[in-house]
Amino acid sequence: GAWQFALGIAAPFYSVFMIERLEISYTTISLFHILAMAASIASYRLWAAPIDRYGSKAVLRVLLIPHAVVQLLWIFNRPESYALVPVALGLGGFLSAGISLCITPLVYGLLPEGDRKPIYMGCWSAAASLIFAVSTLSSGLLNSGKLFPGMLLGARGLSITLEIPAASEIALF
Repeated sequence: GAWQFALGIAAPFYSVFMIERLEISYTTISLFHILAMAASIASYRLWAAPIDRYGSKAVLRVLLIPHAVVQLLWIFNRPESYALVPVALGLGGFLSAGISLCITPLVYGLLPEGDRKPIYMGCWSAAASLIFAVSTLSSGLLNSGKLFPGMLLGARGLSITLEIPAASEIALF
C-alpha cells in the first residue's frame, strides 16, 4: 500500500521532468524507457536464484532501500548533462523487477488456503492498482498548486520522502 502510493506520486512526472527541465527529446526519452524495460526484463531470471535461495523477504529487504536511493540520482541531472537519467532508469528497472518478484509470493503466502486464493490475489492486485491510481491523481493535485498553494517539495521530493519510510517499514516486516 504505502510503497505503491509512494511510487505513484512521482511516476507521472519523470517524463515531464525530462521534457520540461532537462529538455530531452521524445526520442531520447523513449530510448531511456526502452533501456529501463530491458533492464527489468533481463533481470527477472537474475532475481529468481537469490529469491529461491534466500527467500522473498530477505531479498526484498536488500532491494528496497537501494530502490529508494536510486531516485536521488535525478537531482544531479541538468539540461547540459543528464548522463545519470539512463542510469537511474536502468537501475530502477533492474531493482523494480526484483521487488515485483519478491512481493507476489509474500502476498500469496498470506492468503488463506483453499480454492479462493485466485480471487484473493485478484482483489490484492486490484487494490494495489487502485492505490497507484489514487497516488498519481494525488500527485497531479499536489503539483498543480491548487491543493496546497506554495508547496515546495514537488513529486520527486515527495516520492523520496514517502519511499524511504515505506521501504524501511517493509524491510522490517
